[in-house]
Formats: sequence, C-alpha cells, structure tokens
Amino acid sequence: MTDSANDPVSKLGLGTVQFGLKYGISNTFGRTPGKEVQEILRIAANEKINLIDTASAYGISEEVVGGILPKSHSFNIVSKFPSIGDSTVTSFFRKSSERLVVRSLYGYMAHQADELIANPGQWDELVSLRENGYVRKIGYSLYTLQQAEKLLSLGMIPDLVQVPYNVLDRRFEALFPELKKYNTEIHVRSAFLQGLFFVDPDTLPAFFDPLKPHLRSIRSQYPENSLLSGALLYFCTDNRMIDRVIAGVNTTDQLLQNVRALRAKPRLAGFHHAINIDEKVLLPYNWPVTEP
Repeated sequence: MTDSANDPVSKLGLGTVQFGLKYGISNTFGRTPGKEVQEILRIAANEKINLIDTASAYGISEEVVGGILPKSHSFNIVSKFPSIGDSTVTSFFRKSSERLVVRSLYGYMAHQADELIANPGQWDELVSLRENGYVRKIGYSLYTLQQAEKLLSLGMIPDLVQVPYNVLDRRFEALFPELKKYNTEIHVRSAFLQGLFFVDPDTLPAFFDPLKPHLRSIRSQYPENSLLSGALLYFCTDNRMIDRVIAGVNTTDQLLQNVRALRAKPRLAGFHHAINIDEKVLLPYNWPVTEP
C-alpha cells in the first residue's frame, strides 16, 4: 500500500475541461465520452485523488460530472464563475450546484480576475456564500502577477487560488510565500502547458521559438510521453508550497499513466532556476494555434 503522506499522487486534482470541451494543443481525442468519464472518476477515487476542478465555462463539464457522481462520493469539488454580465455570482453558483447535483462546494472562484477587480461587489457575494455555508473556500484564478497584486491590495484575501505553473512558467513562485502567510491553498494548472510539452518542437510555428530549445532539452531527457508526464507533474508536486496540481486527462489510460509515472518521482535536469521567457509566449490565450 502506498504511503499517502509521501505519495505525490495525493497532490493531484482532476481537471475536467476535457469532459465538456475539446481542449489542448495536443488533444487528438476530442471531448471525453461519458462512459470514459465514469471510469476516470472511479480510478481517481481508487487512487485517492479526491479533488475535482471544473467551471461554468468548461462546456457541459459540470453536467457530465454531476450526472455521473453518486450522492455518496468523497470528492471535493471546485468550480468557477465566468464573466457574469448583469447577472450575479449567487445565481451562477446556484446553476453550477444544480448541474453538479450538490448543495455546497469545497471551492468557488472567479474565473476572470480582471472582472473581479472591476466589480468588487462580486467578492462580497463570494464572502456571503462562504459565510452561509454554501462554499468552504473562495478565491480566484489568475494569469498574471499584476492581477494578484491588485486583488490583494483591494483586500480580497483568497482561501484558494489557481495559477499557471510548470517547468517553464514559474512566474508565481515569488508570490507563494506571501499567499502562505494568509494560509491560502495554492492550486496550479498547466503542468503540461496545455499539452505543448508533448508536441514535437520542430512542428511548432515561429511564435514558439523562445520555447523550442527548452522543449528539446526536456524531450531529450524523457522522449516517451509516458515518462515525460511524470517528470512534468513531479516538478510541480515537489514544490512544498503547492497544495494541488490540477491535471486533466482524456482517457483512463492517460490517468493511470500519470499516476504510475508520478509515483516514480522522475526529475528534470537543468531546470533548477526559473527561465526568463516572455509572458506572451507562456499564456495560451495568446497562442496563434489551438489545434495540433
């Protein structure tokens, strides 16, 4: 039996965007079928992966998860509300909880930090949801350090944040100690950089030229994707300040592969220090391509 205290898999959270959308630059599977989702959730529970990350913006992901999970499940569920226009955070929460077939959520976050900055009343709604027992932890998903600094300056101290983090994108490391002073739970995403690490660098457009030498170095160490996934995940789980690493999969084989590879604790050489890469190249919403 695996010692959960020393098992890096215990830090994994299951991302669900693939359950509702075709997602990722290396995704050749499309949206994950419901039967496959059911088996993924079963295996995740068996492996003691007990957190599910979803969002209103993930297509039909919430409906899929809510339609499959039994009432007696032990998963903690985190969801996010998008740009809400003239609606309210509370109404979006109710819609998400209905789709997920739950009364309360472990975490509820703003998916668009800039909108939260522009509309601080949304934070008050989040606080009210927490105070009334509908949400255990509130927070926001971030893309830039500037967003984090502004939100903290406005007094929006999160119980939970989600930030991009991987071997090439360590921008938020400097913020981790400050967040821990507030006992903030830190979730990271993009361990695989939306699958870019699994794409042959020579097939990528010139936009990615700043990344290509590093991608080649990484792939030279782990040419097999089955081992590479473990090295990329372990880089994240090995950071003591990171509480959860959110990773999505399309198939049960991918999930089992990630679990096995991560438990081997493979390390990447040559990436002990942060690499200075233009933020524009690191943020997928700036990428010129969305398909493999």
